[in-house]
Amino acid sequence: MQIFNRDEPQREKLVHVTVKATDQGRPQLEDVCTLAIKIKDINDNAPVFDRASYVVALAQDMEVGDMITRISATDVDEGDNQRITYDLKSAASPINVESDIDYFKCHYQTGVVTLNQKLDKPINYVFQLLATATDSGNPPKSSSIHVTLDVKESSNKAPKFETGPGSSIDLPEGYSDFGRSIANYTARSNIPGDETVFFQLVRGRTEQTNKDDTFR
Repeated sequence: MQIFNRDEPQREKLVHVTVKATDQGRPQLEDVCTLAIKIKDINDNAPVFDRASYVVALAQDMEVGDMITRISATDVDEGDNQRITYDLKSAASPINVESDIDYFKCHYQTGVVTLNQKLDKPINYVFQLLATATDSGNPPKSSSIHVTLDVKESSNKAPKFETGPGSSIDLPEGYSDFGRSIANYTARSNIPGDETVFFQLVRGRTEQTNKDDTFR
């Protein structure tokens, strides 16, 4: 006996079963038929965020509409069960001001967080927010994660990417040219007098976010 599972790591969508019918004659005669059983997905997995938490520095002179960060989650289910929407609100905390969320806007489909109104908070003011990822299953499943946004001096602006292949790269199945570069990015430092920029490939919590060090 085995319980069907079409999620990771098996992901079997079709199971083939062969049935044999045998009579009691002499000699015995038999016939066989094969059934293809399609395993339908159920919404048994909640979204998983690519990080354990989000801690982001905010330059005090950020412009309204500037991108702050992107929250991202994945779901190993299929179809609507895999389709994720995002929500951002103030976290439950004694030091929080409920209206703090008014400073930010989160795109419900992409998870991109932007500045919604001009920052008028002092240096080292901390916004404590809560991001939620919800799939479109019936019933839906969701996961939440804390987002900490720390106001910093304007001179402490983060680096900015200038060139790169964009957000999507296509590779063929079975690709094994391990020595070949598949993407090149350039970025500039926003700290006056220091042009040094360091690059690091972030290792996430799911296979889709390089948990298994597929890329380096």
